[in-house]
Amino acid sequence: MIVRFGVVLFSALVVVGMPGGAATAQDGFYPTEYGTVEYTVEGMQTGTMTRYWRDWGREQAEYQDLSLSVSGITQETKSWTITTPETVTNIDLVTNQGTQIANPMANAYDMSEEELEDINQTMMQNMGGQMVGTDTVAGQDCEVWDLDMAGGTMCLWEGVPLSNSAGGGMFTMTALSIDTDTAVDDVHFTVPDDVTFTTPGAGTGDVPSLEDLMQGLGQTE
Repeated sequence: MIVRFGVVLFSALVVVGMPGGAATAQDGFYPTEYGTVEYTVEGMQTGTMTRYWRDWGREQAEYQDLSLSVSGITQETKSWTITTPETVTNIDLVTNQGTQIANPMANAYDMSEEELEDINQTMMQNMGGQMVGTDTVAGQDCEVWDLDMAGGTMCLWEGVPLSNSAGGGMFTMTALSIDTDTAVDDVHFTVPDDVTFTTPGAGTGDVPSLEDLMQGLGQTE
């Protein structure tokens, strides 16, 4: 559960954008038009993740190749998630089945600079977040944020998470390489014709809405 929380928290923060990102959501969330970050994952789950973005982060694709071993039983997860302002598409690369839902965080893409900054600051405050220093990950300088609620830290390069930990080290993710010079191929955002789509169920491809995320972090009206 803690590992799942770490992955979901990371994904949600990446979609929303974090302090230091693009000026407005309309312009994009990231400092470059396109990019690729390769991560290693350690802790209860081990493996790799690769994140692609284009249109300044308004469109993102993420691949996960993870292994979870508990009591001698190993579970493999190979997934592909495509996030656009309109939809979130999750594909299980083992079964070739997928789900597609309306992006529950779609309203973030139309926020003004002031609204986005307010959401960012509120999220960080409710997680007990504060900047505690700087670090260098994969050759890139980033700001280290302590996230008390998650029991970990996140290192951000102008809104792009380069490392993340949660659950007191039960989940850690660290960027190994960053490429912002090579345009991202359309194949990472194109759903294959042979994917079988099913109706999303509880816990299947769920991405929290901004409202759910804020409530979960303790925000009250």
